[in-house]
Amino acid sequence: MKEIIKDWIIQTVNSNSIPDEIIAFNFGMYETEDGYCIYLIGSKHYDKDDDDWACDEDFVPTNNFLNIPFNDKKDDWDVFLNKIVDIISSLITTCPELSPLSSRYVTVGFDDGNLIRIKGSRCDIEF
Repeated sequence: MKEIIKDWIIQTVNSNSIPDEIIAFNFGMYETEDGYCIYLIGSKHYDKDDDDWACDEDFVPTNNFLNIPFNDKKDDWDVFLNKIVDIISSLITTCPELSPLSSRYVTVGFDDGNLIRIKGSRCDIEF
């Protein structure tokens, strides 16, 4: 799964011109009938105290959705979320191709839940 996500993020980031005013990215997720879907948006705004900043979709790249089908068994949503947080956090800190993400705020979360800030981004820098 990590390689599939890596390839999708690299293709998405490299095939879209990211405006300088985009300061935050959110990897949103939702459950589908046969798996989970991950998507990426960028925003000109970020608020560590209000996850609704991710509703300001100022940057919506092409190739924006990645479907992850269930394999033999369905992961509980929280298990899947933790896997995705670990994968994206690792990719941002180790892949030079993802440097546009490492210099901005990055969060991950389900559409109807709280967002988790990823380390390795600007999440520790206050404006």
